Amino acid sequence: MTLRLPTRAAPHAVRTVSRTPGVVTNSARVASPGPAENVYYESRGEPLMGQYAVAEVTMNRVASPEFPDSVCAVVRAKGAFSWTYAREPEPPYGFEWRRARAVASSVYGNVEAPLVDGALFYHATYVSPDWATSRRQVALLGRHLFYL
Repeated sequence: MTLRLPTRAAPHAVRTVSRTPGVVTNSARVASPGPAENVYYESRGEPLMGQYAVAEVTMNRVASPEFPDSVCAVVRAKGAFSWTYAREPEPPYGFEWRRARAVASSVYGNVEAPLVDGALFYHATYVSPDWATSRRQVALLGRHLFYL
């Protein structure tokens, strides 16, 4: 797995996502900073594979009829991710932000093979949400458990 760090923000664009599970079609460049923000706030400090998996869950949700059909809508959905509860999170910066952008761009561009194919949910290992008992766990990467 090769990580190429961007030197500047990726251009904005639209992405076409099929509602067929596991099928994602690239039609353009990376869209808004939403996917990178999600990687940054949800998994910075995690191993690289864990960050890829967090980004994959975002894209899996876009492809699922259970969730909104755009990346921004998935990331900003009320209660979808813990960092969205904060009034105004601190702006992302530094190496971790550059890495989060590279990870999100790679997953968004379908560059790497999936690590958690089909996973729609995850949580940190130090919490026990009620919904976890009704889902099938498929991976443990870093400090996150991933579920179908």
